Amino acid sequence: MKGLNESIFMSSLRAFFVALFGLLGVIVALVAIGLIIAGISSSVDDSSFSSQVKILPDAQGNRTKLGSSTPIILQISIDGQI
Repeated sequence: MKGLNESIFMSSLRAFFVALFGLLGVIVALVAIGLIIAGISSSVDDSSFSSQVKILPDAQGNRTKLGSSTPIILQISIDGQI
């Protein structure tokens, strides 16, 4: 009959810590699951992805490779699931 002799303050303090550590346990479990899923998804074979550099003509029809500091427009074509 431990509950009958316990004060209201101690009972509420115990309930607070039970709820707090329960919530922290759920958060730690979700973070662990997220890290496991991230580890599995990063080990997926990326050899199916390819990239190609294509120099397109400008307004006058010239195809020239520009310097690395020259501002350019990038076109990204995405096919399949994202």
